[in-house]
Amino acid sequence: MTIKDNYLSIIVDGNGNGYDFYPIADKDQIKHRIITLLDKEQVNTICFNIV
Repeated sequence: MTIKDNYLSIIVDGNGNGYDFYPIADKDQIKHRIITLLDKEQVNTICFNIV
């Protein structure tokens, strides 16, 4: 998962295919929102790349 200001990219299963989103928020707000949607075990499996 790559997070930048106003940008979120999710690569599915490490296969290079994924999704790009353009939320209106800074990178800290985006990461915080993702974390609040998932449980701790799920969050621990995600590789966050903050740019």
